[in-house]
Amino acid sequence: MIYIQLILIIIYCFTLFCIRTKIVRFLVSFYVLLLSFQLILAELDIYDVHSISYNTFICFNLSIFFFIVGVFLGLQKYKTKVHENNSMFSFDKLKLTNVNLILCVNICMLLLEYYYYLRMKALMATLLFTSDARGLFYKSDEFFSSYTDRLCYLHLVFNYSYICSFLFGYFFLVCKDKTWKEYLIIYTSLLYVVLGTFVSLGRGVLVPLVVVNIFFCFFVRIYKPLLLKGVIKKIVFVCFIMLIPFLGVSYLRANIDSGGSLTISEQFESMILEPIVTYFSNPVISFDYGKQFIFNNEGLWLGKALFSGLLNLISLPFIFISPVFKVTSIDVLNEYTVPFYTIYGTYDWNALYTIGFNYYLDFGTLGFIIYPLIIGYVFCRIICWSIRTNTPYAVIVLFVSFFFLLRTVQVSPFTDNFWSLFVFLYFMRKKILSV
Repeated sequence: MIYIQLILIIIYCFTLFCIRTKIVRFLVSFYVLLLSFQLILAELDIYDVHSISYNTFICFNLSIFFFIVGVFLGLQKYKTKVHENNSMFSFDKLKLTNVNLILCVNICMLLLEYYYYLRMKALMATLLFTSDARGLFYKSDEFFSSYTDRLCYLHLVFNYSYICSFLFGYFFLVCKDKTWKEYLIIYTSLLYVVLGTFVSLGRGVLVPLVVVNIFFCFFVRIYKPLLLKGVIKKIVFVCFIMLIPFLGVSYLRANIDSGGSLTISEQFESMILEPIVTYFSNPVISFDYGKQFIFNNEGLWLGKALFSGLLNLISLPFIFISPVFKVTSIDVLNEYTVPFYTIYGTYDWNALYTIGFNYYLDFGTLGFIIYPLIIGYVFCRIICWSIRTNTPYAVIVLFVSFFFLLRTVQVSPFTDNFWSLFVFLYFMRKKILSV
């Protein structure tokens, strides 16, 4: 299957090369190649976890193909011509003017994040294993004092990390002639994201910072060549900074929980090599395993799997009135994603089954055709809208959309906090993100 996948990658590349608008071609190609790379790693099965079936191989390649078809359908309605040598965005006009308000909000949110960090630190001090703290963060009320407290963190504090990632990338990579206020926004945004990794004990909080650097560096390289000088140094600096919390969390979750008995080579593999390989390959492997041995076949969900987050968000105000309004599909999905399943030997996995998990539950194999077609079309339309709009608000919506598109290689991003994030962005568009 590996050789077939390599041939398919070449076909995908030739097809995507036909897209003339650079920004569309870059973002779509990045996603397609990332998903293809994930499939190759899964087919290699480096850690001998589980060999994927031909059916899974076909399903995911169907999703790539119809995603590309959706993109081309979206381009058909895009009539505005973008000259290849001109910028997509005018960086001279693309300025965040409300610097004082942004800085004030950043400081207030940072203090709130620090409050949750102190709570997590106190919780970890009472536990024997740090992995227990991560479990309590997701599963129980041991960390959150109430249901409202949990909602506040997930829908406000956690969502603001995406805003901070964008603010960091914009002011650090794009903005010229910075004042002390802009530098303070950079530092507070970075610190906010770093603290967030230690609150959730998850390395995924750092991913938006990686994506935003890819995102803006593309713009800088293609559309603002004069800014290229010094960008490489900035990228190296950001990567180094991000390694600190990444390795810190990995150390807490691997070395400490093992009693500090790991050798240097074992630490390198458990802290760096294995997380990278498994985070890319195991979602596809786990989906295939789950499709064969875990997920039930009691009928199609017909949209309740992929859009359960939206239904849950809509029902939130009514849950405080009566539990009868709670979305039951959330509980059913949790039965598959919260428990750890032993895929092979002692190798356990949960939650990350790629977005294909939701495709499969809703429409079976047909879901790998319907949903990618729609997602490809919508994502292309968002890119086209951002080009026409040319505002900071349009850029951050595009960045967030691109980030969540990349998240589909691990999990369905369409949770309730995904939808609340866009509600959050909508209400702040004229205050913080105005031109």
